[in-house]
Amino acid sequence: MRSPFRSWAERRAAGTTAGRFEKLWVEVLPDDTYRLVRTPKLAFGLAREDTFRVDPRGNVIGVTAGPYWGIQLVSAQPLTAAAIEGLIAAAAEVGGTLDVHDDLVAGLAVPKGVTEEQVTAAVDRYSAAHPVRAWWVASGEDPEVRE
Repeated sequence: MRSPFRSWAERRAAGTTAGRFEKLWVEVLPDDTYRLVRTPKLAFGLAREDTFRVDPRGNVIGVTAGPYWGIQLVSAQPLTAAAIEGLIAAAAEVGGTLDVHDDLVAGLAVPKGVTEEQVTAAVDRYSAAHPVRAWWVASGEDPEVRE
């Protein structure tokens, strides 16, 4: 069964520390864990197919990494239809997909076999046509933000 799960995330795209909730689409597993159906736009440390638990306060805990890196990207301008098509193409170039987006922020899933150089090259080609404010690999413990 798939359902939305609300997770706390900072509104980094706006450059503020004010928080907001993001809906994470998950599959509920029999052992009371959740599996992400798609990479989030804002939540650090998560990517498509990761599994996790939720503590009584609503915090994501016990993350088990899946087969994808989560790439989060902040556009310098509102995403147009052409920009979204460009994101789809950039993700596909490295075997991934555009999982979610809003007007400025996108979440992509990229297979873990892809190198950092390949991801950087795909983002660089995309950003030549569609300016990017920042992007980072969202899965893992300490993302490096690139501006």
